[in-house]
Amino acid sequence: MRVDYQRIGKTWFDVANSTVRKPLDLIDARVGVDGGSWSLTAFSQNLNNEKYNAEFSPGGFVFKAKPRVYGLEFVKRF
Repeated sequence: MRVDYQRIGKTWFDVANSTVRKPLDLIDARVGVDGGSWSLTAFSQNLNNEKYNAEFSPGGFVFKAKPRVYGLEFVKRF
């Protein structure tokens, strides 16, 4: 089992500091079982589904961050 917490402080997107993104908190989590020759893991990224702009480019182009992502991962070792 693993939980990752990341706090990102204020982020300014231009030289004049006219646009700022508020601080945000991100949580990722994984939990799994290992059966020796196989493993099964459930995961989630952005568990709290934080909505924010990940990037800003000159000209006003905004890139939204990925919403909550979750899934299962199965690995078989030979």
